[in-house]
Amino acid sequence: MNHNFDRNHTYRFFTPLLRLLLCAALLGSLATALTGRVSAGPDVPNVVTIVEPGWVMSSATAAADPVGAHYNPIDGLLYYGRRPASGGGGNLNRINADGSITVITTADRPSTVFVDPTDGDIFVSEDYGGGVYRTAFGATTRTTWLSGLGSGDDDPVGMAVAPAGYSGPILSAGQALLVDRGANSGGDYIWRWSPDTAEGEVLIYTDAQSVGPLGDPVDVAIGPSAIYIVDPLGAANDGTIFRLDEGPTLTPVATQTPIAEPRGITIDPITGDLWVVDATPPRLLRVNPTSGAVSEMVTGFAGLLWAGVDTTPDGNHIFVTDWVGDMIYTFSRVPENQFHFDKNALAPHWEVTTDPQTGALANSVSQRYFLSYYYGSPDANAAPLDMTVSDDLPAGMTFASETHTPAMTFGQTGQALSWQPQGQVARGESGLISLSA
Repeated sequence: MNHNFDRNHTYRFFTPLLRLLLCAALLGSLATALTGRVSAGPDVPNVVTIVEPGWVMSSATAAADPVGAHYNPIDGLLYYGRRPASGGGGNLNRINADGSITVITTADRPSTVFVDPTDGDIFVSEDYGGGVYRTAFGATTRTTWLSGLGSGDDDPVGMAVAPAGYSGPILSAGQALLVDRGANSGGDYIWRWSPDTAEGEVLIYTDAQSVGPLGDPVDVAIGPSAIYIVDPLGAANDGTIFRLDEGPTLTPVATQTPIAEPRGITIDPITGDLWVVDATPPRLLRVNPTSGAVSEMVTGFAGLLWAGVDTTPDGNHIFVTDWVGDMIYTFSRVPENQFHFDKNALAPHWEVTTDPQTGALANSVSQRYFLSYYYGSPDANAAPLDMTVSDDLPAGMTFASETHTPAMTFGQTGQALSWQPQGQVARGESGLISLSA
């Protein structure tokens, strides 16, 4: 296995197992040395910590007052609402492939965003105005989609659609649900509606004045055969995940660990586990709906609002919207049998020396860079394997010598350098390679 490391770029290669740390010192002119710090990871606050092995933070996008970022499978981009922390106004926005942000339409304090995966249409709920609005894929205008959500204190929030092949209760494939949190003195409601036909919403569950199990339902997720709703004020003011069964009835999901304030939910398409964002403390959780096991996946967010978690159809990427932190994060699986690589350049070092016999001055510039890479999850186990690391000296540099550890076989052909470990390389081995010119 060979990997070539170009000093002027950062790569993330993907190919079971190995963590090897290399540090190389390159001496030459400043013009040919690697400049600046190169990092494959985003520039994000250090407090955000990935707890569950097998994931990396693949992007972090700064966005003012973001809510409900959801993935659009039609164009592969994220759409989210901007909900100002105070006052009215707001927008429906898109994060472009280059990380820039495009304003699609204006809005009034959107509570969340939903994307129809079949055609890419975007729906925005507004709890202050009490309606849902549709923006057709590719359009820059919006139309009123749901306006009959009741009188008085109607507060629509999270939305979801039954996927193709859905075999669960309440819905047919292609039908959608919306939860109404009934802020203040309003009741809590669950509505059935259609992403294809405006209006025509049907009230399927009522908890008037929160006298039933609901306290503040804010998001809904629909899997192949089940519907789940999160309520931060569920039973006895303790956060609850409900399963919506025939009747309809609400059945609490008994969790082994309490979840104080669940505010968003989506379903892992691979395992069927629930991915839940908890506001107290702000974190992403994995919940097994059968056993009730709860584990932390990511911690350290600044503050999470409603429907702040989504995933891609294959479950390889999770999107978390940090409303207080003004960030939208993407976490990606490190696939098994694939190779992950990061490179960071350290600051150049200038050195002036004096010849002890002639007194002549000589100067040199050294540049170190730090390489780290591993296979699959850093905590996974797999058999060791053979690999070769190769690199090229920059133009204008001449190779003089090198040292390395652990045992490796070094080779040079012109400007091309290579290191072949003597035997198979396994997790935890590290090396220091020094070059001089």
